[in-house]
Amino acid sequence: MEKTKKPLKLKTIVLITTLFTLAITAVFIILKLIDYNVAEFDIADFGASEFGVEPLIPIPLMRSEFLKPLRNDDLENFEVEYHRDSFRKDIPGRISGEFTTITVLTPEDAVRSLTSVRDVMNIGSFSYLCNNVEIDRNGGSTYRLQQVYKGIPVHNGRFGIVVNSEGVALEVSGGYVGINNLNTTPKISQEKARESFQLEENERIYRTELVVYRTRENEIRLCWYFTITPKSITGINLYYRFVNAHTGELVGYIHGALF
Repeated sequence: MEKTKKPLKLKTIVLITTLFTLAITAVFIILKLIDYNVAEFDIADFGASEFGVEPLIPIPLMRSEFLKPLRNDDLENFEVEYHRDSFRKDIPGRISGEFTTITVLTPEDAVRSLTSVRDVMNIGSFSYLCNNVEIDRNGGSTYRLQQVYKGIPVHNGRFGIVVNSEGVALEVSGGYVGINNLNTTPKISQEKARESFQLEENERIYRTELVVYRTRENEIRLCWYFTITPKSITGINLYYRFVNAHTGELVGYIHGALF
């Protein structure tokens, strides 16, 4: 009887070791995906020949499969939400449905997929980086893309690409900011910009960064972007203030929102 028990114990140990190794490997892969940041890509670099450019990154897809851009007439086949502000009210802010034929398996693919909606979402030729990849319990992913102008993040220029576990793009949301010849050199320091507003007694500045910001009047400004949080752990409301980095004027204030 003892001889028959030893092989069972050995098999159990081998099985546990194998499962543990597989679990560690899976965690490592997930962490790599989440932390995978992309260098900047110009969306024009991923356009088809009709835009007069060739892609700079090798694309393992046939040209006919690579780009089948949506037109306004195609939107009736999708669930569409439009922007609420007056200067973008005719531009979709969210398109739900298989909006592209590109299989999205990497952040680079997510940037390329924007070429399929560049006409209907009025997306121009700017650089984007992927600053986050969120993975859900079903194996699907959401790629968070940030518009960048001369190395500076564009606060209002973000896109989210939702895909399933097979890389089929199911939704795109966000907005593009058109920018022309903006001076990206601040004339005032962030310390000086800080003088343009008052903090409440229980508030603190959590983070400060330089961004390109579109005001409610649809004016493009280089701004110091202040994230303000309560000093205490209660009331986790966030406040955002935007101070013109050229004039020191307070040009934007947002309470508890990212857009």
